[in-house]
Amino acid sequence: VLQIVLLSLNQTEIKQQLLSQTKSSLKTKMVLKDRLYKVSDISVADQQTVASIELLKDSNVYKGHFPGRPITPGVALVQIAVELASLASQSAWGDMHEYNLEKASNIKFLKEINPSEMSEITYIMAQAGKGFTKVEIRHNDTVLAKMSLKFTNA
Repeated sequence: VLQIVLLSLNQTEIKQQLLSQTKSSLKTKMVLKDRLYKVSDISVADQQTVASIELLKDSNVYKGHFPGRPITPGVALVQIAVELASLASQSAWGDMHEYNLEKASNIKFLKEINPSEMSEITYIMAQAGKGFTKVEIRHNDTVLAKMSLKFTNA
């Protein structure tokens, strides 16, 4: 189980932590919520979740990725989607279900996400075929990243 602990780790320690993991699923513990981002709004309707988040530019993650030019790590963007899926279940059903990330495919990071330039971003998640959820990350009308994720219950 890959558990991301990015609170006080530098870039080298983060890489070592990620490389030391042996399984391919991300556990849904809220490791980044309130440390890297805060949820501004989340809604679920018609098999679609829309979540607006605020990236916390003073997060320790940005001290190592990269000093003087903070960029939100791609692995963090995926973990945020996993966490938001769990939060969406609470919004939709009143009871939070923890999810694991079983598979990720078609991940495309289209634009760097610098929290100083775009602190508010939106995740749009919709059901797709074969159990996958399509995820788009946007800032206003600009698509920043796309991915297809498959979740399983924790």
